[in-house]
Amino acid sequence: MKTLLLIAILLNGALASNLVDSISMTIGKSKEGHSSSKISLQHNFDSILYTTDSGYIDGFYELSFSNWGTSNNVKVVSFSPVLMYSFDTDFKNITPYIQFGIGGCYLADSVVGGKDVSTHFQFEDRIGIGFKTEDYRIDLNFFHYSNADIEKPNPGVDFYMLTFVYPLDY
Repeated sequence: MKTLLLIAILLNGALASNLVDSISMTIGKSKEGHSSSKISLQHNFDSILYTTDSGYIDGFYELSFSNWGTSNNVKVVSFSPVLMYSFDTDFKNITPYIQFGIGGCYLADSVVGGKDVSTHFQFEDRIGIGFKTEDYRIDLNFFHYSNADIEKPNPGVDFYMLTFVYPLDY
């Protein structure tokens, strides 16, 4: 309950300050069959970073609050910059893209589903595909969490995730 209250307070403050450009909900499964649910706040980069003949690179910053449905229900807070390469298409206002990002996260427990991951700090790596319209975005991502061998053991945790992103219009 305390976690939900904290998320509500942070969300209210972020929305009131216009720092949030979109909100997303994510669900997924780990390779071991553990579930994951995540709510994220996203702030878009201020400009397009690079343009090619077939598309452009832009991105966003993401602050996430997750629950990994393992035997000990691990709570996770993460922050990650994410780059997106959007392809120029003429298909009914649908824009396909690929994305990748590397960020960091804090796990409330360093044991995930009986697996000792050694540290509460983990890196969050992602790669994915998706499409966007004016009204929403849908991503399919692979996430890898590990401590990059800062401490042993470092077995890592992998998730396959589906995300629905809703842009906010102020």
